[in-house]
Amino acid sequence: MSTPTNVTVFVNEPDIIRFSNVVLSEGLLPVRVVLRDLGDQFVVHNELMVITAQARDDGCIELQCGHYAYDQGEYFRWKPEGYTGFNNYPHKVTALEEARQAFNERCAKKGLR
Repeated sequence: MSTPTNVTVFVNEPDIIRFSNVVLSEGLLPVRVVLRDLGDQFVVHNELMVITAQARDDGCIELQCGHYAYDQGEYFRWKPEGYTGFNNYPHKVTALEEARQAFNERCAKKGLR
């Protein structure tokens, strides 16, 4: 007879491009680092999560990790496609690369991969 295991299900917001592992600390909400596309800018946030547990018919316990709040965001705006006027924003590809670098640095600070 096999021992039931926990099953973890993440409920991701549709605008999340990339996310780190979740940090669990006793007495604190779970947190992870996320990179989101807001349509006119990218943002790197710490995402606080809520975990709910529910027993399944197969004996496993399903843990659902869902969004609770975002904090400490770094925003990376980009130049709109086809925009001919002057602005200091980089092209979307450059903004995404800068956001990915910020994501990786934030993960490294928290010891995440």
